[in-house]
Amino acid sequence: MGESSGSQAFIGIGKEAAETPGEAVEPTVFFAFSSETMGQAIDREESEGIAGTRGRAKLRSVQTLKKPGGGFSVEGLKAENLPLLLELGLGAFSGSVLGSGTLTETLSSFTVVVYKNVKKFTYAGCKIGRLRFSSSKSAQLLKLDVEDIVAMTGTPDDKGALAPSYLETQRPLVHRDSILKIDSTPTPVEELTFEIENTLDAELFRNSQTRLAVPEEDRKVSGNLVVSWNTATYASGLAKFLSGETAEVEGYWTDGTNTLKVIFPYVYFTGETPKVGGRGVMTLPLPFEAKDAADGANDSMQVILS
Repeated sequence: MGESSGSQAFIGIGKEAAETPGEAVEPTVFFAFSSETMGQAIDREESEGIAGTRGRAKLRSVQTLKKPGGGFSVEGLKAENLPLLLELGLGAFSGSVLGSGTLTETLSSFTVVVYKNVKKFTYAGCKIGRLRFSSSKSAQLLKLDVEDIVAMTGTPDDKGALAPSYLETQRPLVHRDSILKIDSTPTPVEELTFEIENTLDAELFRNSQTRLAVPEEDRKVSGNLVVSWNTATYASGLAKFLSGETAEVEGYWTDGTNTLKVIFPYVYFTGETPKVGGRGVMTLPLPFEAKDAADGANDSMQVILS
């Protein structure tokens, strides 16, 4: 019996029809991934009835709820990998071409297919709970973590003959080519992290073994910057933290031809004032929360792919 190697695995995703969420579709986009955690947990309940013995009879235990979900990570992200992922994570984007998008109240459902050598695993009715973009001086490649995916169903099947189709023509986006602007002022940055958290209701089962739907609840947009500690960053960052004013934050990654640009017009810096940790060069951590201009504006974040 042969062993299975992770190098033979691959992932594909496809957007489901709005009229039939939870109905699996074939993948339309494949991308190279670094790891995945897609799986299915199955709850069990067992009767505690007393039957004159210390043992546990098998017929007193039964499966209840199936809870598929998980996530995956992509290191060395490329601009061309992003249109569909951004549409699924933000709610509004063109899923097939470069362009721009903001946030919406509802998310589209999609199918994740993971080929794990022995079997093909199909997760339908998925929604993204968290998208995180990050790069740093030490981890140069732009990384996208797609986390807290909640799926309606998870089904293993024979792998079949379907092979991934990769149409990539670009090189990865890296930290050395990134740009950070705070209120339009370019700022040297040690680390960039941006995150969209879509709180999802993962418990809508009622009297079904599988989820009936995955409704959206709260949404939070946040991030963290680590910048040089100097007079300029005091004025643009720490002074606004102390006063409670908002700032505009813009982050860019480019490969010289294609660009991922993320704009947060209304940012509150959070965290603490800087500390002296030793004789080395000091930096200023600037965690932040991004807000909308008004209720229902959905403008706390804009993404542009060009």
